[in-house]
Amino acid sequence: MSFLKPDPKRNQTIWKIGKWDFYTNIPDGITDLKVINEAKAIVDWSIPQAFGPHGTHYYSFVTREYVLNLILNYYRIHRRFPQGDVFVGDQWCWQQPSTKNYGASLFGFEWAGVFKIAKRPKEYPQGHWLSLPTLEGIEDKENLSTINGRNRENRRAQWRAKYSKEYHWLQTNYGKSKFARATYRCLDAVGYLTKEQLKDLREEISS
Repeated sequence: MSFLKPDPKRNQTIWKIGKWDFYTNIPDGITDLKVINEAKAIVDWSIPQAFGPHGTHYYSFVTREYVLNLILNYYRIHRRFPQGDVFVGDQWCWQQPSTKNYGASLFGFEWAGVFKIAKRPKEYPQGHWLSLPTLEGIEDKENLSTINGRNRENRRAQWRAKYSKEYHWLQTNYGKSKFARATYRCLDAVGYLTKEQLKDLREEISS
């Protein structure tokens, strides 16, 4: 995938998540590493990277990348970071409307050969709200990666203790099962498995 290797044509920063190196696009002209790293710390705190099946890590990454760019563009204009609530459109990164319809609907119309009044939806999407902290609100921000690593280790230890059977199966089958490897890496990256991942794991064990 493109975000796993650098693109020399784009202004990018490396975003390390566990053992992963994600190459993140950022606005042109922003090169101050201190500003970039502080912005990444805010996003890490607000919307942690998720891992899972069916491209979960990709959709999580591009959403985080989007929020990072919002923050950096705000900083470029105001010379400070935003704080408070930010809205991210519901599944915006893989369910955007087509360009043709989107452009016209900005003005209350849909294009279908002729203009017509756009239909109002029965229900508007909830979207996703993030709460951005101030830098002062992030404890020990200079050592955020250490804090995240420690939290991840604690979560992993708690998960191991609670689901010892499942963890033992992952370790035992790591070298001979692609499913076990993928699931173990997800656990290693964030320190826990979601309910859906745990359900899939138990089905795999019982099969």
